[in-house]
This record gives sequence, structure tokens and C-alpha cells, in this order.
Amino acid sequence: MDTNPAPILEFIFDTTRNLSDLLFTGTASRNQNLKWIIPHCGATIPSLIDRLVALNSMLGFKPESDRTREPLSYEDVLHLFEKQFWFDLAGTPIRNQIHGMMRLVGRTKFLYGSDVPFTPFKAAKGLAEGLEAGLKELMEEDEVRGVLCGNAERLFGVDL
Repeated sequence: MDTNPAPILEFIFDTTRNLSDLLFTGTASRNQNLKWIIPHCGATIPSLIDRLVALNSMLGFKPESDRTREPLSYEDVLHLFEKQFWFDLAGTPIRNQIHGMMRLVGRTKFLYGSDVPFTPFKAAKGLAEGLEAGLKELMEEDEVRGVLCGNAERLFGVDL
């Protein structure tokens, strides 16, 4: 019997797997006009990025696969993150996870995220309050505003 409901582990690993596929199959590179919003603060990417880059260049895909492999350096990944990727802060990323993503993407690539309707409204409200309080400890006021709405305004070209 699985003791960990999907929101605890599977959503995070699914996010990591999908971001890895976008990068290392060349999907992101081939679609440079697309902007991607990755949930869960990049999931486990901050912890695994070095391993993913190193092993991708060594292993590739099975010969019978119709999927291509794109060898990317660490710098290539950072360039793709800078040009095409944003990361939402749904869940509880503040205490530890956000620090790894800030090393990879700085502070202007984060967007508020709530996981509603999967997270009940009451729980989402509490998570949002905790997120805002945690951001205020980590960032300057204008950077917090960026996470809460300014970064989304720039991404979508709108004024909220």
C-alpha cells in the first residue's frame, strides 16, 4: 500500500520528469517562441540538474525510441531557463527549495501559484499567507511584488 498520496511525491517527480523531457528532447530549443510555466518551483530540478546534464550527454535514448536526444550543457540549460521558463511557487517551496532555484534563475522568474482547485481554498489561503511571509524574509519588496503579480505582468504583457 502506498503511504504517500500523489501530492506528496508523485506531482513533484512528474514535474521533474516533464521538465527534463522538455529540455533534453530538444522540445524547448525547437520551440523558442514558447514560454513555459513550470509548477512546484521547478520540483527537484535544483537538486538534480547536474546529474541530468551529465547523464543526458552519456546515455541518450533507446535506439528503438522515436524521441531524439539533445545534449545540453549546464550553461545551455540556464540559457533556456532565462529565455523561456518561469516557475510557480505552488506548495511549500520557501524554506529550502526556492534557494536552489534562485541559484539557477535569479529572483525574477517566479510566479505565484496556488494549485487550486486541487488544493482546497482554505488550505490555499494559508499557503499563500505563508508564502508571502516567507518571501518577505528572502526578497526585497519589489521582488515580492514581482512574484505576486509583476513577473506575470511581464510574462503575459498585461497590467494587473
